[in-house]
Amino acid sequence: MNPLATQFLSRRPQTNLDWINSKLAFHKARMTWSNEENILDFGCGPGNITRDILLPHCINLKKLIGVDIQPAFVEYANKAFNHENIEYREINLMERIPTEWEGTFHKIFSIFALHCIRDTSQLLKVFHRLLKPGGYFLALGVCTEEVLSSFKEISKLPQWMEYIQNVEDFFWVVYDCKNPCSTSKKLADASGFDTDFFALTPSTQVFSSKSHYIQFCESIMPEAIIKRIPSEKLEHFWEDWCEIVQKHRVTFRPDGTISREIIMLEMCLKSKN
Repeated sequence: MNPLATQFLSRRPQTNLDWINSKLAFHKARMTWSNEENILDFGCGPGNITRDILLPHCINLKKLIGVDIQPAFVEYANKAFNHENIEYREINLMERIPTEWEGTFHKIFSIFALHCIRDTSQLLKVFHRLLKPGGYFLALGVCTEEVLSSFKEISKLPQWMEYIQNVEDFFWVVYDCKNPCSTSKKLADASGFDTDFFALTPSTQVFSSKSHYIQFCESIMPEAIIKRIPSEKLEHFWEDWCEIVQKHRVTFRPDGTISREIIMLEMCLKSKN
């Protein structure tokens, strides 16, 4: 199996999966379902959430397509989380939309992936082209977290500034705004959507050790940034990182565990007819 995918899976907090499952159940009951549903999972990763969590919530499913820009994830998903009703595709929808997909999906889900896209406006316009009139887009994930703030701070240190540059380009624009709800609704309206539901909920993630927390950070950080840092300097980088994140809602507890305060996002949009 691909080590990148297996590491990604092993480093996900279980609390995330439980929260995703409960929110999918909530929104499934609120949505309208057709007799034959075509569904897209944007940012499917290694496929575990697509098959084991999202799929059971899909009513009257005809086809579920999971897409990701990481070839290693798509390869792993096809091997480890295959299903007769699921197709995994390596594709960057920000660069190319298959013409046969336009206006064909009843629903699009994005689970812990939206925060990786800086140009939310363009992405929502892509989703609007893919959805049928009245179709739904549901995003579940994080809205504010310590990663962007910490990157901005560490990029100002002399020992790291040559490696860490333009960090804002790698993170969701909503991270940088003062009113995520208002900003998201304006973006949705300008892209052809009505906001059906929006909620922000405080949450806490707990990691068993410092090494566990660092492994988690490695799995969520933009690869393009981390690859710039020479391997012989990575240990020093993580030491500086752990000092800085403690200013941004990360607590290193006396018992050796680490807690991370984040804001969970639920955003359900409905395509205007």
